[in-house]
Amino acid sequence: MNSPIRIKDYRGLTALSQEQEQQLQAATAANEQALRKLHAAGSYTFVNDMPTARLNSGYDIPLVGLGTWKSSPGQVRAAVLAAVRCGYRHIDCAAAYNNEHEVGAALEELLAEGVVTREQLFITTKLWNSDHGNVEAALRRSLAALRLTYLDLYLIHWPVTGCSGPVLTPSTGETWAAMEACVEAGLTRSIGVSNFSRAKLQQLLDSPQLKIRPAVLQVEAHPYWPNSALLSWAAAQGLHVTAYSPLGSPDSERLLNRPKHTAAAAAAAAAADAPAGSNGAAAAVEAPQLMQHPMVRGMARRHGKSGAQVLIRWALQRSTSVLPKSVNPERIKANLDVLSWSLADADMAALSRLAEVAPQRMVDGSFWLSEQGPYKTLEDLWDEPQPDQRALRQQVLGRYTNLDKPQPTAQLSSGAIMPLLGLGTWKSEPGQVRAAVLAAVRCGYRHIDCAAIYGNEQEVGAALAELLSEGAVNRQQLFITGKLWNSSHAAKDVQPALNKTLQDLGLSYLDLFLIHWPVTGCSGPVLTPSTGETWAAMEACVEAGLTRSIGVSNFSRAKLQQLLDSPQLKIRPAVLQIEAHPYWPNSALLSWAAAQGLHVTAYSPLGSPDSAAIMQRGDDARRLLEEPALLRIAEQCGKSPAQVLIRWALQRGTSVLPKSANPGRIASNFDVLDWQLTPEDQQALSSLPYRQHMVSGVMWLNARGPYKTLRDLWDEDEGGAE
Repeated sequence: MNSPIRIKDYRGLTALSQEQEQQLQAATAANEQALRKLHAAGSYTFVNDMPTARLNSGYDIPLVGLGTWKSSPGQVRAAVLAAVRCGYRHIDCAAAYNNEHEVGAALEELLAEGVVTREQLFITTKLWNSDHGNVEAALRRSLAALRLTYLDLYLIHWPVTGCSGPVLTPSTGETWAAMEACVEAGLTRSIGVSNFSRAKLQQLLDSPQLKIRPAVLQVEAHPYWPNSALLSWAAAQGLHVTAYSPLGSPDSERLLNRPKHTAAAAAAAAAADAPAGSNGAAAAVEAPQLMQHPMVRGMARRHGKSGAQVLIRWALQRSTSVLPKSVNPERIKANLDVLSWSLADADMAALSRLAEVAPQRMVDGSFWLSEQGPYKTLEDLWDEPQPDQRALRQQVLGRYTNLDKPQPTAQLSSGAIMPLLGLGTWKSEPGQVRAAVLAAVRCGYRHIDCAAIYGNEQEVGAALAELLSEGAVNRQQLFITGKLWNSSHAAKDVQPALNKTLQDLGLSYLDLFLIHWPVTGCSGPVLTPSTGETWAAMEACVEAGLTRSIGVSNFSRAKLQQLLDSPQLKIRPAVLQIEAHPYWPNSALLSWAAAQGLHVTAYSPLGSPDSAAIMQRGDDARRLLEEPALLRIAEQCGKSPAQVLIRWALQRGTSVLPKSANPGRIASNFDVLDWQLTPEDQQALSSLPYRQHMVSGVMWLNARGPYKTLRDLWDEDEGGAE
């Protein structure tokens, strides 16, 4: 704030001289201005870490700006006021938007408040097509409307002049020379172009008459049209790129007479969480708006942000400036909350790949085409071939196998249908799970088993978002399981834990949520919180629509029976997930569960060969995959030992969760649906004499309780699980 102006004390004088009167008026005006500035500052938010880019003209452009296209009359002034007061310093305008006078009124009001100065603002406007022959006059009209003496950036809006014929008239070179003259006259500090192709820009850059290089190229850029090659080329030329329509321009379809954005039938169904017709993946239908795309929504949930914020952040991490447009003060403010967090490289790449499925230029310039020229086709305007939607679609579908292959399922007591063959995600190294889930779903799996404690739900979520964006499968066709960890059993913690899982997975609901262990971390004779308290909170999650089914994992028959006998029980467990394989068949528990209407999922079906150290198994513990009887049966069947074990589990009526991060083994493990083990082989595996509980739960034993021994935990001797 300015230092106070010293005012002489004239109270003893009966009259003031003219000089004294002028001093008093100046001091009064200065103090009134300072008070107005202090009052106005209370309505401002200051962004100290706004990123900028240094243009080749030597000036800095703030990377987040407010777009003003398509705003209804009367809305733009309030939008600009809200934007600058909440931290924006970059406003993008154009003569063709017909609202520069409103922007000017807002700028005048803001500058009068004295909180921001003209030097702190970056104001862009654009030369319209019909003014290519009167560049300076058009710029002066814009300055008058904006109530400014100079612009920070003046762009040629389109390489279009309204002429009809084979040659663009006036030429771009002629227009550019007039733009350069505006810089020399002090009317704008920087100049550039908008909606220019690489070829048209290269022609301008190669002109021997060029005196001032373009500082900025403003182009459409968002995940449906990332424009990656053009951005890379521009960076090599020292051209800064500004991305317009970063949110996919959802409100311009009718205005631009845009054809429906198409993708696969399954892709549209995935966005709506609705079943897709079988074999309809190649049919073209309307694709979701970008902010409603399942991948964008999934990433937004994982980051606790809006879809708009995800898209703006994506643009910033590509080193472009970005121009989100809104007239809603809250959304304007929210769109600036993109500076203190970032998207992972995998998320950035996944969003960029959306164009592989359904590329769409929202502002394609088709309205400038003329049979007389200079642009007869979009190829003429953009100097590149337009995407072949059907060919791109077939390329994506080529990644998938077994799209229509029938799979065995079980109907749960909740009414949900569970695919019996699932992918386990425990013990996968960081960075491996995303690729494993992609490989699994693309080769036919529809069931993915997750848990918060595995520490990889965000990777699973990134894979699910990518798969749903491809449109070959939809959300309804997938069965996703999550698990409640021990430290979140208190009633107040259950739903927040599930919400965190949903956020990390990028989903709005789970198909199944399990209590991972009958363990809470308490120390003492009584389990606290009680299973009843936890289960009531699980039931509330079903009622809230956060999960469709609930169940338990690693519960003994006795502990489950106690839950089933509870008079407070409202929703019966739908699934019991337990360790089950030929070294630990758990046959009695399976038979009892079936009698209770409980479906059983078998984990560690291959004997958990990579968990010996984690689970503190002795050096003398056998490896199931090396069991001689198993190897003999596998050789007779012409299958791998893993395939035989998975088939054994399926023929017992359980769902089964083989785990692998190797795409070849993932596909091999799926090849278990078209053949069977003989009853003799099935029985031989079930009756192996050796018994080994691979995940015994020894890590939960505590001398103070509630589980002092393995018998306390499992309510049976560990000598065998027949």
